[in-house]
Amino acid sequence: MRARQGALAPLLVLGLLAAPALAQRSDAQRRGDERMYRLALSAAASAIRLHDTGEARGVLEQLAPEPQRGWEWRLLHGRLDDSVATIRTPSAVLDVDVRADGAIATAGRDGVVRLWSADGELLRALDGHEASVWDARWSPDGARVASVSSDGTAAVWDVDTGAERHRLAPVGDGVCGVAWSSDGARLATCSWRRDPEHGVVGVVQLWDAATGARLSERTHGIKPLASLAFDPASGLLAVGSWDFEVSVWDTATDDPPRLLLPPETTPYKAVDDLAFSPDGARLAVAARDATTRVRAFPSGELLATLEGHADGERPPTYDAAWLDDARVATAQADGTVRVWDVDTAAQLRLLRGHDGEVRCLARAPDGTLLSGGDDGTVRRWDVAPDAPGAEVWDVGRFSYGLAFDPTGSRALLASWEGRVHVRDAATGAELAAWDGHEISAVACDWSADGRLLATTGNDGRVVVWDAADGRRVHELADVEGQLVAVAFDPTSTRVAADDGEGVGVWSVDDGARVAGWPGRAWDVAWSPDGSRLAIGRRDGAVHVRPLADADGGRALLGLEVEGAGSACVAWSPDGALLAVGRDDGVLSVHDASTGAVVARRSEHDGAIQDLAFSPDGRRLATASVDHTVRLWETDGWQPLLTERFPAAVWTLRWSPDGSTLGVLPLVEQAWMLRGGDAPR
Repeated sequence: MRARQGALAPLLVLGLLAAPALAQRSDAQRRGDERMYRLALSAAASAIRLHDTGEARGVLEQLAPEPQRGWEWRLLHGRLDDSVATIRTPSAVLDVDVRADGAIATAGRDGVVRLWSADGELLRALDGHEASVWDARWSPDGARVASVSSDGTAAVWDVDTGAERHRLAPVGDGVCGVAWSSDGARLATCSWRRDPEHGVVGVVQLWDAATGARLSERTHGIKPLASLAFDPASGLLAVGSWDFEVSVWDTATDDPPRLLLPPETTPYKAVDDLAFSPDGARLAVAARDATTRVRAFPSGELLATLEGHADGERPPTYDAAWLDDARVATAQADGTVRVWDVDTAAQLRLLRGHDGEVRCLARAPDGTLLSGGDDGTVRRWDVAPDAPGAEVWDVGRFSYGLAFDPTGSRALLASWEGRVHVRDAATGAELAAWDGHEISAVACDWSADGRLLATTGNDGRVVVWDAADGRRVHELADVEGQLVAVAFDPTSTRVAADDGEGVGVWSVDDGARVAGWPGRAWDVAWSPDGSRLAIGRRDGAVHVRPLADADGGRALLGLEVEGAGSACVAWSPDGALLAVGRDDGVLSVHDASTGAVVARRSEHDGAIQDLAFSPDGRRLATASVDHTVRLWETDGWQPLLTERFPAAVWTLRWSPDGSTLGVLPLVEQAWMLRGGDAPR
């Protein structure tokens, strides 16, 4: 035994001598990994802003060290693919169409038309064209498919046998389109050809769908005619041209077409596709200038211009598909699919998933949306207004206050018009709403036991509500002026709020005031154990009050900063730290017992309006009037991620499980940043 100990002793000494060096290397490796992680997050966020999901995926999955991957990594990774199902094809998909039973037809750049079941099983490959197929469209009865190709021909296929019924030729020399009349008796094709006398001319032809005989041919313009569609209401034929216009034809007469001309704006407005709304009353025109113009039909009045693109770019819009009479989806060359409210021209959804240009769209009978693109995939999207997981909610009015219930399943919003709203936290669907304040409702909170809600408003009132039915339980203050701070304690027995003269604390059982201190509050926050109340004042001072010290006694901690303006405050989950955000844009983090500064950051370019620690304490989020939310790691206080919004950000809150960060910028929308799902 002694001999063995003697042999091990030198090894033990060497191990002890080597330990500091190993520790130094380990620390250096960790710091290097942390720096690489921050760089990877920044690069991925930039790629996502430009909708380059392939680049972002490579950076996140290959360069971000796994031990560092946290909420922000999952947030960015989750943005790479919003689709709910994917069909992978051997070729770029230039068109997609859906039959009434959900079966799918795709047109491939490889010249093949493929038929798929609704769940993505390949049923048939119709291989007869010698060049790219631009359109593949089901007949109204679903028994045939018409296709049109750069080989100068169109074909009609029998779906059951896969046999080619008719070959229609010549249709033109290149880019082309095909459409069925609503009764399935006729086909219309459009393309272009080179005329010896006139050069390039557009060509529109009508065909008998039963026999394949040409019924008529007309030429129009000096550019290719790229798309066409029959109006389901009037039977008129709309044709989109690379001459920028839409021509409207009455195919029953020889009358010249009526032209719908775009505004004199951007120089290149070639039309790539067009689509009628289900009722035929509106026509969406997808164009190369990154817009979709919506027109009343048949008057042609321009109703809306839908425009969205990556930062600094204007990629073409290739296709449009109506989801209902009020919403339209567009396919973008920047790799995105966008959903729009036609009446307001507001973008409702931005969907990522394709690793290349999105070429085509089709609405499925179940209300989902299909898209095809250069990456050879057909993707299915849940575009229902209340689809779960939506990142942006349209809430109708500015909202200033936000809180989650203890389960994280419901969200409370206090809105500009004074109403109180309860929404489903997964879908954004409104569950309840009532008039809460005569002027704007400003701040709100949800008690930890889930029973009560509290709101403040610009009408000078602090109100406690029953969360089950919206019944008013207590009115705790009714003064002149704006009240902006309110918070329940962790035991759900007390509520603290600005009361017009200082800060009050009330019992929720009987509404009796149990404590109070002078000094107008901008924010209040309870310590995790409920024994202390942090008060961010409007003069920039921060006080921490013990609740045993009821009226006006000495603060446990006072942080006085002259000229810093209003202060917002947040406790770390363990109660050891107090974060403070100020009007000068400075974030300071303090030891909650001594007030000593632990960290100080000044990256914001404007006032910090709100801040919150994640429930696990690993992250701190700050919201600013500079239109950003910044995310900080709390081990070293380095910035991890910057999220940009269309306006000043007023409020943010973490869901209780830390999966979602709710954000309220001063627009009529709420953002739910979701970073809790497992990597996909």
